[in-house]
Amino acid sequence: MPDSEPYTSSTSHLERHQRNTSPQWITILLAFAGLLVAILAWQFPRFADDQQPSTTPILDRSARSTQPPTSGRESIPSSGHPSATIFLDTLTVQTGGANLRELPRDLRGAPGYEHSIAIACPSNQNADKERSVSYLLRGRYREFATTVRPHFTAVSDSVVYAHALTAQRQRDGTLNWQTTGSQFGALMGRPASLTADVDDAEELMLRIECEYPEGMVILAGASLLLDDQ
Repeated sequence: MPDSEPYTSSTSHLERHQRNTSPQWITILLAFAGLLVAILAWQFPRFADDQQPSTTPILDRSARSTQPPTSGRESIPSSGHPSATIFLDTLTVQTGGANLRELPRDLRGAPGYEHSIAIACPSNQNADKERSVSYLLRGRYREFATTVRPHFTAVSDSVVYAHALTAQRQRDGTLNWQTTGSQFGALMGRPASLTADVDDAEELMLRIECEYPEGMVILAGASLLLDDQ
């Protein structure tokens, strides 16, 4: 019996040690498992996001644009709109205002006489062989157009002549005048059209001549086409 006591005592001590240390190991293992779960839970969404395809479109720089290039300068009526028309009767006369006359009462508002200006015929005496009026353009327009309609009361009809002259400003500041449009032989019963290129013109002068002095030359629908460049 004395030989068995040390064994029994040692066995009891080991069992007590195992009983004391087992809960500690379980606690450590559980804490480690919880930490591992937390790490996996934190990392998994990021991993899942990395696996999702991107919804942001990638710009293909090799693709060519189908839109037409735009210039740095806007057209005065650009973007598919027709070029703007300015009527001469809305502009201020530069020179020759004394040569203008009011439209005869019976012609005011009559079809074919809209936006008209009327220039008195010259007396055809001495130096008074022609009459003219001018308008400042400053290079804003590219075409002038009108219908030449003579008007007489003392005679049944008479021939008139109309000319369009434009002035180009030179480098030294002077104006170089040249005739850019002419109409010969308009009659009351046969009106005629007059057009002229006024591109880059500083001024426009309209000059008329009449075979019979007592009358006027009506420039009906006299208009300028704005430069759309």
